[in-house]
Amino acid sequence: QRRLAHPGKGSFLLPAKAQQVKAQIARQKEREQEHRLLEEPDSASSQRKSGSLLEEKAKEIWMGGETEGWKERRLREERERLAKGEGYGDMIMDQIWEVWNWGEKKAENLEETDQEVLKKQQREREFPKIGKD
Repeated sequence: QRRLAHPGKGSFLLPAKAQQVKAQIARQKEREQEHRLLEEPDSASSQRKSGSLLEEKAKEIWMGGETEGWKERRLREERERLAKGEGYGDMIMDQIWEVWNWGEKKAENLEETDQEVLKKQQREREFPKIGKD
């Protein structure tokens, strides 16, 4: 007695044996879950109170490690930069730079690049290339 339903509106009816196995698996999963809850009543109740560990990790990832008061700090930094004459475009570009470069500030990166260029120029002066190569 298999009949196909409309596509997207469920699947076909399972044979009787498959339905029995499916029901048995569901009952087993329920028993295992009850057993886990009975074994760890303190942790289960504390998770319900403070949210699940997964929710806490998701919030931590979403917030990017920011601490309390991040909104106020961001607004203060924004006001200071606007007072210096920077525009929102500059601030957005700096934020993109930080994300793209894993939190490195532009100045740090530029300073390192300048040092590398100076060292390279000094080496070239000390040891000039001879010939075409």
